Amino acid sequence: HPYPVSSVLLTFDTWHTTRAQVMTIHTSLLFKFCSRVAQGQPLVVAGDFNFMPGSPCYNLVTTGDMDEADPCYPPADPTGKWSPKLLAPFRSAYLEGSAGSKAEPNFTNYAQVRDEPEFIETLDYIFLS
Repeated sequence: HPYPVSSVLLTFDTWHTTRAQVMTIHTSLLFKFCSRVAQGQPLVVAGDFNFMPGSPCYNLVTTGDMDEADPCYPPADPTGKWSPKLLAPFRSAYLEGSAGSKAEPNFTNYAQVRDEPEFIETLDYIFLS
């Protein structure tokens, strides 16, 4: 690797399914992979995650763990070697820069498809290690 780890930029193009347990697995794998590649260096993970503030995947990222009783928790790994638990929680840059409100933005996505109702929600984040 010819560059110091601190100068590496990784980009991913991934699609999150709407199946809750699969979203949990994808979210966990992405954040675990990024943490391993960063090797303890500061890390920024940003993108359209297709989960809303307070959702199980959002809570997994921001707390590092998830209640096994949650319906979004994936089935147990029969080998017992994997769980969605992260190495460490991530912080939301929006929360840290929200000038005292300590809230995610009101929305990052504003969409309407033909005759469907408007969709106005926060789905995009900048997470910090």
